[in-house]
Amino acid sequence: MEFKIRHQTPLFFFEIIFPLVLLVAALMLAVALGITIQNETAAMIGIGLIVFSAAAEILFIILYVTEVIFGAKIIIWTDHVELRMLLRRKKLYFYDIEQAKYSHFETDRNAYGRENLYYETSNYSHTRDFLYHKMRKRHDVSAMLEFYLTFGKVVTLTDDAGSYARKRERAKVDLSLDPDADVRLYQAYQCCCSARDKYAIAQRERLNG
Repeated sequence: MEFKIRHQTPLFFFEIIFPLVLLVAALMLAVALGITIQNETAAMIGIGLIVFSAAAEILFIILYVTEVIFGAKIIIWTDHVELRMLLRRKKLYFYDIEQAKYSHFETDRNAYGRENLYYETSNYSHTRDFLYHKMRKRHDVSAMLEFYLTFGKVVTLTDDAGSYARKRERAKVDLSLDPDADVRLYQAYQCCCSARDKYAIAQRERLNG
């Protein structure tokens, strides 16, 4: 079976930041050493660094946005799991998977991606404070599936778990409701567990056979 998930590789996000950090560090070094644009060699190096940083920034932004749009695919076969991600493909054979662990993680951030300070005033009210934080802050819930392999490596996949976040409070009083039911990564996890069980049974039957 095939499952499409909204996986995001952390490396792409950090690669967007890296060229900016590199450029700022180079400018600070130039200032510390007293290098000016009147130095032709230094100026050419500076221009080259700016062009390189700009090109790398554009490339990494394109990769990040492309992955956000297209996500990744998990394909469950009879003896392995195939992962199709942007720029990468992996095959995880069941005999190499020591454990598969499904979990959630949560992040709080405001509309600008960072925490804001909220100052109380003389006409402070709890209602306005509540509305302020609702407008400014966003609470994201994501699903995570980790494959622990026999040779010590861990392969991690993530997916949006908005449907889980909407249903989890209701699931506390309605035990028949599975809040993860509509999360594609969870569906892939269940399918993987089922396929691994069938694979293990088939291997035992073959050995006993």
